[in-house]
Amino acid sequence: MTIVTFKHLAVQNPLKSKEAGCPKFDDIEICEIRFAGNREKVGHFPAHEICRTERDMEGNVNELTYAMLYNKEYLAFKAGNSQAISGTPTSELPFLSQGKRLELKALNIHTCEALAAVDGNNLKMLGMGGRELKNQAQAYLDKAAEGASAASMATRLAALEEQNKRLQARLAGAPATEAADEPLAAPEDPNTSPFFAMGSEDIKLWIAEATGSRPKGNPSHATLVAQADAVNADLKAKREQSAA
Repeated sequence: MTIVTFKHLAVQNPLKSKEAGCPKFDDIEICEIRFAGNREKVGHFPAHEICRTERDMEGNVNELTYAMLYNKEYLAFKAGNSQAISGTPTSELPFLSQGKRLELKALNIHTCEALAAVDGNNLKMLGMGGRELKNQAQAYLDKAAEGASAASMATRLAALEEQNKRLQARLAGAPATEAADEPLAAPEDPNTSPFFAMGSEDIKLWIAEATGSRPKGNPSHATLVAQADAVNADLKAKREQSAA
């Protein structure tokens, strides 16, 4: 005899966790199958995963998911009041004791986001220290968001630095002449901008990729070089600040 139940399972989402800077979970529906008399054998399957195929009277092959195969049990599960978890589970919050997590669970507060959003009469239900818990939850989310933003900026700066290196390496093998209005031959002065030898269009593309905004109008080559130097200096300053 099989015993079939459906339940929610929180599964960590790597992409959302990386973007937020803290663990983020998605709620999925699973089908749990147990076998009477065998406590060791338990199967867990995504509720909407295909588990078998059947051929109907007309010869058509139909695919059945666990939710379809055990539809009576699935409908009973959907009719319940179980809460789907979406966010950072309270089990990930270091400032909560196990007892406090159980108290929050009894109040249907399962995530950091839910705790941070508690207000009004629901906040009073948390009892003494409830406001502090709410503030700690919000601080946790804010810190995680700042960390994710800093990591994203560091990644972007590193990518731009690598792109700049590739451009300068390409310039080392660039032809000495181009169009008449594109002075590619760099002077002998070692302090000359690395952008001097680039064509105007290449400089515009570099600025657009570095800042997200392409220079407007038709500025001169000298103006573009000055703009690129300013952007490059700003990126270097941000990179050094991020590394500090």
